[in-house]
Amino acid sequence: MAKLKRKKFKRSTGVKHDIIIKIGNFELYFENIYSIYSLINDLLIGILFIGGSLVSLLDGPALLGQILYFIGSIALILRPLIKIIQNTHVYRQRNEDKKSQIEEEISKKIKEEEKEEE
Repeated sequence: MAKLKRKKFKRSTGVKHDIIIKIGNFELYFENIYSIYSLINDLLIGILFIGGSLVSLLDGPALLGQILYFIGSIALILRPLIKIIQNTHVYRQRNEDKKSQIEEEISKKIKEEEKEEE
């Protein structure tokens, strides 16, 4: 049976989630959960369009084929949305970070003023 394990490690801006699926002597490693979402979405798109094609080729109900194509088209729209969500990060700035940022700005201004006086 496959075992699912999540690995967490700190990044400079937050925590990143990796997924490792162990199957016997093999490990499937996904950089993060959005990689799995994207792969599942791609498989779903393929299945839906193959289903729609088979219904059309075998003279099945036209409405069923159109529904499968429509759902597949919606899944195609989800693909870039998953990528956008994957690459969008929102971090809350800590008070310490704000203090150090303000200190850096003040020291830059002081250096600029000293250069202007010379």
